[in-house]
Amino acid sequence: MPDQMMNDDRHGLPQDIQTSPQASDPKVAPEIKDAIGQGLRAMYESLKAEPLPDRLVQLLKQLDTQDQDKAS
Repeated sequence: MPDQMMNDDRHGLPQDIQTSPQASDPKVAPEIKDAIGQGLRAMYESLKAEPLPDRLVQLLKQLDTQDQDKAS
């Protein structure tokens, strides 16, 4: 079975452990999905209150200026 253990060059994983579409789409109980969703919302809620980095603000202003120039 050495052929099965050869690396798949596209993914770098041994061929014998490649997942099928069914294996990568498991059924998850609604309670678990809800708990994950609540955890993610709580984790990212604090990010909404943080100010944008100066560089990002500059880039957004540049994009706005470019859009206004194209519209004129």
